[in-house]
Amino acid sequence: MWPRTGFGAVGEVLADSRLMETFRAAWQRATVANPSNVAVLRNAARFYIGEDVRAAMTALRRARVVDGRDVRLVQDLNLVEFQAWMAGGTEREELLRLLADSRDAAELGDLGRMLVNQRHSPMTRDTAGWAAEGVKLLERAKALEPSNPKWTVGLELARLGAVVRMPGAPVMPEEALQVRGVAAVTLRLRVAGDGTVREAVALEGEPLLLAAAVQSAMKDKLEARGQEYEVAGVVMFRRPDGQGSAGMPMRITVGGNVQQAMLAEKVDPEYPPLARQARIQGVVRFTVTLGEDGRVVNMTLVSGHPLLVQAAQDAVKQWRYKPTTLNGQAVQVTTQVEVPFTMTQ
Repeated sequence: MWPRTGFGAVGEVLADSRLMETFRAAWQRATVANPSNVAVLRNAARFYIGEDVRAAMTALRRARVVDGRDVRLVQDLNLVEFQAWMAGGTEREELLRLLADSRDAAELGDLGRMLVNQRHSPMTRDTAGWAAEGVKLLERAKALEPSNPKWTVGLELARLGAVVRMPGAPVMPEEALQVRGVAAVTLRLRVAGDGTVREAVALEGEPLLLAAAVQSAMKDKLEARGQEYEVAGVVMFRRPDGQGSAGMPMRITVGGNVQQAMLAEKVDPEYPPLARQARIQGVVRFTVTLGEDGRVVNMTLVSGHPLLVQAAQDAVKQWRYKPTTLNGQAVQVTTQVEVPFTMTQ
């Protein structure tokens, strides 16, 4: 049973332009009265998302000045910027004007990587120019922070194109068993014409897994193209037991960009009428669990506007992925999905 969340009352409020103006004025007063309160600035930005790009970015940038170590502020800022980019038109133009003066490497570089990654996503439309703009942002980030390898890797991945999931699934080394989260390593691969991996260079991932990832990749065989080529590859690790202590099915975590390549059937969401009336747009993000047959069996909301969440959930629960196997055994997958809503839909 999929839970439904009622947002009818919220929708009526957000569709009322007079109440919206009242709320806007209240948040403006709050940010003026609390210019150094990160929580106030962040919540004000969340109110402005999908409604006023400049106001949302200004609030989050001020919060970044107050607390430059809070990575969540960069994530929130990138979310606002990505939604503006997705909207296109005047919102994208306004975003590019605001980014032109930025000296924040994290803001520029992380958004750049998001744009580069989305060019291969089956969940987005009309991605022409996305990678080119992402590369520009990454180059600016690298100029501001030349010693940060994150921007160099982002540019290298942009050059290599789509990331290939490696067929091998090595067991995690004993010294890396304490690693939590995504146990994966991204590599640059040089592949012979017959698909044999000639060279593997680790680009990013958990340091304790780098050597094992390179060794595994060198044993794999990829697509034969008749001539040598370069490609980015990701090695996914599995734990040595393969099964939970209670005999539960094995489950691995796969990055959203990698899992997108396994999407076999996608249902587009219906734009909620109230959200369209209120000109609300943005991206809804979920953490989803896929069963051994590739069907969505569970999802948890990560972020998204309340008026868009239910429509996104109704669509995603109908998605079908190709089954994921490790060493011939079907496994469950935990991954991230994004569902964009733009007024041009």
